[in-house]
Amino acid sequence: MKTCTKCKQLVSKDRFTKCKRNKDRLNYWCRDCCKVYVQNNIIRIKKYRKENYQANIVQKREYGRKYYQIHPDQMRRYRLQYNLDNVEPIKMQRRNSKKRKVYMLRYSQENRPKLNAWAAKRRAALLQRTPRWLTPEQLQQIENFYINCPKGMTVDHIIPLQGEYVSGLHHPDNLQYLSPKENSIKGHRCLGIDGRFDFEVENKC
Repeated sequence: MKTCTKCKQLVSKDRFTKCKRNKDRLNYWCRDCCKVYVQNNIIRIKKYRKENYQANIVQKREYGRKYYQIHPDQMRRYRLQYNLDNVEPIKMQRRNSKKRKVYMLRYSQENRPKLNAWAAKRRAALLQRTPRWLTPEQLQQIENFYINCPKGMTVDHIIPLQGEYVSGLHHPDNLQYLSPKENSIKGHRCLGIDGRFDFEVENKC
């Protein structure tokens, strides 16, 4: 038996979810209290989980990869059971696969700047160059910078994310517009003294 710190009721231990951080490996709240809390805070919880995943995407994927390597049989059983429990949704998904491909192609064509911003954010996260202290406003500034990119131009990191000696951050103040040719010539090199890359100088970062 265990006392729930939320409702103060003494209930069976099987009424608690697991929690590795706690000494007894069980949550402080019983399942019923947790369920009520989630129902009352579903929007805030979803927002937190999304932000937390984006801020720790590399670590979470690495954890998932290692977990699969350690528990391959358990993961296979889970997938098999999932397929058995979701026969109709899976069939529907397969039937609509062509429609979904057409939709995704059209969406990617109509939202290319936004997708470029997401792709850059993902690359920066993989390189661990996105600061955790970025505010929601700064993240939106980055996305807007990609969305507002002039036609025929590309978004470039002033100080490259993969510079030879100096690496920049995925931050609004580290973005600039360059032509594809300028961006290609610049490569992983830094700016000149005037704040813009000197295409006549071959000094690397």
